[in-house]
Amino acid sequence: MAGGRWKMCVVYTVCMFLIAPVGADLGVTLDVAGRQAMLTQQMSKEFILVSLGIDPEANKRRMHESIKLFNDSLYDMIHGNNARNISSPPTDLVASGLQEVADLWAPFVELLLKNVDQIRDAAPDVRTEILIYVSWGNMPLLVQSNVVVSNLAHIAELAKIETKGFVVDLAGRQQMLIQRMCKEAYLVASGVHVNSAASMLEEDQILFHSSHKGITRGAHWAGVPPVTKLCTTHQMSAVTYNYGLFDPLISEISTVLPISQNIKTAHRLAPEIEARSGPLIDAMAAAVSLYVNDPGTCNPVDAMTASGWKVLILSMADVMADSQMTVSCFLQMSNAVAVQQSTVSLIVGMNTVSAALASMIEGDKAKSIEAAPTQSLLDELRVASSMWASLVEDLQKGISSTEIPLMMATKVSFLSQQFQDKLEVVRSSLVEQATLSLKGTRYAVQDVQASVASLQSMMLAKMTMLVNLIFAATNGDAREIMESARELFNATRDAFLAGHRSMLVGSPGSDGKPTLIRLASVCEVQHMLKVYHMFNSVVRDSEMVLAGTQQSRGALEMLSLTTQTTYELTTSFASALVNNDTQDTLPCQNDTLPADDWLEMVVAVGDFRAFSQEACATQISIVASSGSAFEKLAEILAVKEQVMQKLYDISYGSATLPAPITQAIFEKLVETVEPPVLDFAESLEGGSGDTAVLKSLEVVAALNSLQDLCIAEATRAYPSVPFLRVDAASRQILLVQKTVLQAVMFVYEVTSLRVFEVIMAEFSRLHQDLKQGGSGLPPIPSERPDLLSQWAKVDVASARLKNTLKNMGRKNVDSLLASRDDLVLHLNTIRDLYKVPDPVGAEQFPWMYLAYGIMGCVFCGATCVAACLHRRACRSASDARNQSTQLGLADQP
Repeated sequence: MAGGRWKMCVVYTVCMFLIAPVGADLGVTLDVAGRQAMLTQQMSKEFILVSLGIDPEANKRRMHESIKLFNDSLYDMIHGNNARNISSPPTDLVASGLQEVADLWAPFVELLLKNVDQIRDAAPDVRTEILIYVSWGNMPLLVQSNVVVSNLAHIAELAKIETKGFVVDLAGRQQMLIQRMCKEAYLVASGVHVNSAASMLEEDQILFHSSHKGITRGAHWAGVPPVTKLCTTHQMSAVTYNYGLFDPLISEISTVLPISQNIKTAHRLAPEIEARSGPLIDAMAAAVSLYVNDPGTCNPVDAMTASGWKVLILSMADVMADSQMTVSCFLQMSNAVAVQQSTVSLIVGMNTVSAALASMIEGDKAKSIEAAPTQSLLDELRVASSMWASLVEDLQKGISSTEIPLMMATKVSFLSQQFQDKLEVVRSSLVEQATLSLKGTRYAVQDVQASVASLQSMMLAKMTMLVNLIFAATNGDAREIMESARELFNATRDAFLAGHRSMLVGSPGSDGKPTLIRLASVCEVQHMLKVYHMFNSVVRDSEMVLAGTQQSRGALEMLSLTTQTTYELTTSFASALVNNDTQDTLPCQNDTLPADDWLEMVVAVGDFRAFSQEACATQISIVASSGSAFEKLAEILAVKEQVMQKLYDISYGSATLPAPITQAIFEKLVETVEPPVLDFAESLEGGSGDTAVLKSLEVVAALNSLQDLCIAEATRAYPSVPFLRVDAASRQILLVQKTVLQAVMFVYEVTSLRVFEVIMAEFSRLHQDLKQGGSGLPPIPSERPDLLSQWAKVDVASARLKNTLKNMGRKNVDSLLASRDDLVLHLNTIRDLYKVPDPVGAEQFPWMYLAYGIMGCVFCGATCVAACLHRRACRSASDARNQSTQLGLADQP
């Protein structure tokens, strides 16, 4: 009964149609026609799912819905439907094509409706026969439906109707391909035409993938433009993501596998394939509608999360770094430096950057990369991608060329700079929009730091590129190129150092840029110091190349190695920041550093402590001098800068000083030392002399606390190293600077107290303790004549300073400072000697007791000899008396 009703409906549909479109949209008609092709596969798929027993009742219902939708749409396309904006056939060709569809539709729909209720209960051979009919019966209907779509698209193009006919046709076919791939997988699961179904499945996978790429990125050879509309781009990104989940499942079915294995695999995966195909079909259907008409009403910015912004910004920074390093490899090849490695890196780099730009334009949800969230960003990225494509054409010439002329190297450098400028525009826009969108969130002050780290990599590669360009220009005698490149090299070098410092200490947000927070992990700080050291090597090698000597080529080859090492350090740091796992991925030395590094830290803290007093004395002297206000301010600012640099050096390391060795020391620096130092630095510039002195005492107290921690942890790591002695010498320097500060204050009437005499007396007590032992310090052993000699020199120099202090006045301030400097010089020398441990056993071996012991042994030996001689004498006398008695010679009474 049901089959009869459908037959009558189909006959009525075939008999009624109009030729000319009336008030309808041919684009919508194209969309509907494309959906018809998809429905032929969808209803076939649903029928096969019923036969497999996969949610049979639901799939029966869906099949009936698919049939009704196909039938209604076919009727509307034949007659036109203004309410649904579907046009009637515009030509006889389209009308006759629809008639053929109707002719094929009637028997096929009858096959489905007649057998769907019995297919599960039919005998295996009957079921297989019906499935074969369905498998082959849907194909002519599909082919003819596609013919109608193609004819409509062709007519639209000939009439120059804005429908994007061919593109819509391709996009609509993608829907059909998804359903057909499912159908083919289910046929394999049913054991029907397994080999041919598996073969068609593989062909459809290839076709879907290539078509997806074509309608997304464009295929100029086929007249297919790339997607340029924001909403369509984002919808196609959803298609890409869902296909990435769908494709691995159907890929498990392969023509190279045995039939039995394919059947078993397809049957096992069928429910999951169906589940994954649903979101893919929905996403593709929405995309097709947008290809027909994208009104631009979507607003992806609203859906952007902090993580989404972060990944986009980091991806852009990576593109900037990777593209610059790729160009740098090209310039190295132009100078015949590391040609083989540079060629490999060039090829990899070109592909990496191209893929990354495509991901940012199209989105790659599998990698958490969202498509550009605004139309303006999308447009800018497309321009950047076009610029990169042009640059790649020139870069590829370097792969096959035996020699790269200077003109080509210069052109590539110029295009690279233009490309980087465009990328910076996009990156800045991303950062600005992210900051506005996420104002007040944690992202605004943290996650952007990783992108800054990637920019460091870019600047490093840029410096190497410029050095190679200058080297090539030197050989080509192109002075103008050399001068321009040198100027850009200097600016890039300075920008790298500024960025390095900002990453360490942080920077406030301004001009739409987010705030950078300071690094909080000692492991991060230690890694950054490695970057700094290697960067200095890059600069050194660069300057050797730029010097234009005979060693320039060797330095250029060395530069290739140092750049690569430094680049790996900067990129690994950026990666660690991205993944928030710096503690695990960055090596942390903690207390594994050598004793010399601990000693340098102890010395640096001591020097900073003493410099706080010297800075106060300098400030007071400057204020009391006769220079102009401007000159005085400049000198005071220079002193302030020295204070800040010393804080930076002990907090983050320098060319000669290690970074903080443990997390506890770093935290002590940040939390305890830095605040009073900053206050002190400000007081130098804007406060009075006594204010700065009071602030300096707070600095000394904080540094004393830090020094105690350093010595405790250093001693725990190296118990035999004389850290206390070294610090005692540093304290002597501190006392000298304190003495001179108080003397200067007294001379310039900042104070009326002669405190300096008391401080110098304290110096003398510590001086004696260092020699004779006391206050926890060991005496200088006689086996250390170097220390004893230098101690005496310190003693003489301190006496000179004391003598100068006796008659303090403005006239002998210079003499005071000279005496101070001389004494500090000798103290620095003895402090270096104190770093050397005393000889093993010095002042611990009981030489006196040994001497007394030897003397005792000698005395005992002599006593024993005397006793023996006495006994021998007594024995001889006794023998003589006995002999006399025996001879009758004894004395008579």
